[in-house]
Amino acid sequence: MLYTVSDLLNSYAESLRLIAGGGGLARSISEVCILDYELMPGLKNKYQRANFSANDLVLSTFLYARDNPYLITDAIKYLVAKGASGLVIKNVLHLPIPEQAIRYANVRNFPVFLVTSDDLFFDTVIYAVDRRIQELSSSSFAQSTIDALLRDAGDPDAVCRHALMLNPSFKSAFVTLYAELDEPLTLDEFQQLEHEYHRQGLAACERMLASYDGGIIGVASIDPEHVLGLDAVERQFREAAIFERCGIIPAGTGISARHFALEELAQSVTEAMQAARFAHHRGGATIRFDHLGVFRALLPFVGTDPLRQYAARILDPLNEHDSEHGSALEETLRSFVACGRSVAETARTLGQHANTVRYRLEKISALTGLDYRRADDSDQLALACRIALMDELFPDA
Repeated sequence: MLYTVSDLLNSYAESLRLIAGGGGLARSISEVCILDYELMPGLKNKYQRANFSANDLVLSTFLYARDNPYLITDAIKYLVAKGASGLVIKNVLHLPIPEQAIRYANVRNFPVFLVTSDDLFFDTVIYAVDRRIQELSSSSFAQSTIDALLRDAGDPDAVCRHALMLNPSFKSAFVTLYAELDEPLTLDEFQQLEHEYHRQGLAACERMLASYDGGIIGVASIDPEHVLGLDAVERQFREAAIFERCGIIPAGTGISARHFALEELAQSVTEAMQAARFAHHRGGATIRFDHLGVFRALLPFVGTDPLRQYAARILDPLNEHDSEHGSALEETLRSFVACGRSVAETARTLGQHANTVRYRLEKISALTGLDYRRADDSDQLALACRIALMDELFPDA
């Protein structure tokens, strides 16, 4: 993951003021440098070390411009030509910032900040930003941070803190996407995917793409006053086809419900991963958590004794009969539930005659005491099947 100028602004929101170049907040930062005397007239052509490079964040007090503030304009033009990410000015001498410098930075989308707090020290910024860059470039950073996020799911403050560690630019309205993979990606494969993610225009300051738990996780956030359309998010990812372009076929992809507070990011991640597991079970489709129906109410209790005991009371007699007689009663019941309780559809799915399905359902009714034709009894049979399916999909719950 990349550290951006937007992340810097969100991390130091109380100490920085953006004065130009707001269109360049998505620029990535790879290093932090100090502009001290390198561009002083008469010295800049003699300075031996190439001190500034592409993606550098540059900090300066512009002490050398005390007698000529227009040197600030020259510095901005020089840094833009070098491909620097942005400029932070600690204006200790209260120099007037030339209007020409502001206009040039705006045209070039080159972010320029003024330090507004005397408590912000350059050495602290250099240390903190360099540390964050190293963290985000680590393949284990997202894994460990999301693990902590899920572990502290019951603590809203901790969840919010972990969320901002993942991306300080997250907005409060968001959805999470999780692609489950049969095999974890290698570092080269993930870098190829990340490159395609940027090339297709999916990347943004307020979004995140990372490797997690053998799959790929993405968070798309937006200002809460805007409508966060799940259709648009799904369509954008689908049409970009970044997985297919990289030769990767997800085993299943899940999209969380929409959320409107960062304190809910752990819940959103869980929803996306649960939906992806169902998508895998259904053959690799994309499934929204919102479309899981009654499973949404059951999932918080998956693996609990009351649910398992309820399912066992209904399904154990079928298992015993299948074991003793080589029948397929439980398979038939599960298919019946999955097919919307349609005998005809179940027969087509199982490749059996409809009368065979009806005979098996009658046998199920006799063993369980629940008549599949009665609505209440049919609901109980369906609930038992759904509990059993959840136990299979989430064995570690």
